[in-house]
Amino acid sequence: MRLRTAGYGPSQLPGKFNLVYENNSPYNEALPVDLNKSDSSAWTDIRNEIDNTINSRIGLYWSFLSATLLLIFVSMFFWIGDIVFGGYGEQFRSGSPTNALLGHTADILNYFLPDIFKNIINYSVLKNPSSFLIFLAVAGLFYFLRKLFKSRSDKACEKGRAYVLDQIPDLPGGGGSVP
Repeated sequence: MRLRTAGYGPSQLPGKFNLVYENNSPYNEALPVDLNKSDSSAWTDIRNEIDNTINSRIGLYWSFLSATLLLIFVSMFFWIGDIVFGGYGEQFRSGSPTNALLGHTADILNYFLPDIFKNIINYSVLKNPSSFLIFLAVAGLFYFLRKLFKSRSDKACEKGRAYVLDQIPDLPGGGGSVP
């Protein structure tokens, strides 16, 4: 708690609790900590901020999961429905540089991804490149939102950690710091 929160916020701490030290500590009595003593709304505001960032990250997780499952089901539809777009790679590897780039992109994706994705790759990259660009934009948006929510979560958790440490009373016999 004194060092960092490691990405986890103290949002579930109650307003009042007792701080108990480890067995090998020279302090053998519990210290009462009251997070609501100085300002009744400060701890509530911090907890709400932490909860909001956690809820944002949960929503992003479910959005990503839904998008991934949608991609898998659409790929299965193209694969099981035997919608074949094969043979397009040859015409796209020759000609304009854009066509060559699309053809090579489809070849690389087909090489690394399972066969279930072959038809959807050929369709989205070769036949309808705008859908591939939309896919890349959505993937980039998920990445950006993940970084943004993680940063906000870390800041809120650090704010909560600092507030909790400020509310710990002085140690018996002076000292005023947590061992």
